[in-house]
Amino acid sequence: MFDPYLWIESFSLRLCTAKRTENYSIKLPKVTKDHLDRVPLQYKSLLNNEILLTMARFLYKFDFNASPYLRDDGGDVLVEEGDVGVDI
Repeated sequence: MFDPYLWIESFSLRLCTAKRTENYSIKLPKVTKDHLDRVPLQYKSLLNNEILLTMARFLYKFDFNASPYLRDDGGDVLVEEGDVGVDI
């Protein structure tokens, strides 16, 4: 059975050796940027790892396909995504 936390842990171990060749930018309040500019380099590396883990968690949730879990033994769909008023 797939364990998302184990996947994230495995992902975090690969962060040490994965080449980081792509940039992704986000908009920050100036006060946050000013504080981040004063953070020592080793802590910026930790922050970068936390950001990457957060992205991995988001991508896992975003790609989650609930349909296999919403069928009865005959294969009939019990609940369609969006039927309960929230996205799965």
